Amino acid sequence: MEIQIGQPGLVNPSSIKQIDQNVLDTVLVTDTLDHKAEAECRICHENEKSGSLITPCKCSGSMARVHQSCLQAWIKVKFAPNERSRWPPECEVCHYKFLTRSRCPEISAQDKLRHGICFFSIFFMILSLIIFFVTFANMLDWTEKTKNIQGADKDDIFFLVSGVVLFVAIVVAFISQRKANLSIIQVAKQFFWNAKEWTVFSLDKQLDVAAEEEV
Repeated sequence: MEIQIGQPGLVNPSSIKQIDQNVLDTVLVTDTLDHKAEAECRICHENEKSGSLITPCKCSGSMARVHQSCLQAWIKVKFAPNERSRWPPECEVCHYKFLTRSRCPEISAQDKLRHGICFFSIFFMILSLIIFFVTFANMLDWTEKTKNIQGADKDDIFFLVSGVVLFVAIVVAFISQRKANLSIIQVAKQFFWNAKEWTVFSLDKQLDVAAEEEV
């Protein structure tokens, strides 16, 4: 009678490899999910497909990354740009002050042309006003009691021409600004007072900018 003795203590090596591979896959999946969670915007909870993510403050984990557009929208609601006492804005979690920099609003090529025409018109306004007042002062100092019947006096001509140039320059400047999407006053207001066009630097970029300013 043959007795078959089993070997319960032995494990198939292929099974060990399969277990190790399953554990490795689980770890990789977990790391991938954690990475995706860290790469989400803390405001809209979307990934980088919706826009590049920045690290504007010292928060870590899921609070570290945010879209530039989402952060700007939040700052505009939370911190009124015209309230300079509350500017620059800061993170509500770590209270790190964001490094912001204003920039001139984007202007189309047509608006640039219109603004150039407006500046030329303003130049001619100033020039015509100078000529206008100079000729008017000369007219007050006239010593002649009578004028030449054959033609107008030279001061009269300059006076009339300067008045016409002034009127035309005002009309041209008004039309150029009326046609522009953003007038010169609106561009200046957005840049200097409301600061509607600005950007927030990422934390690594802030260090680079600070180093450049120290130099």
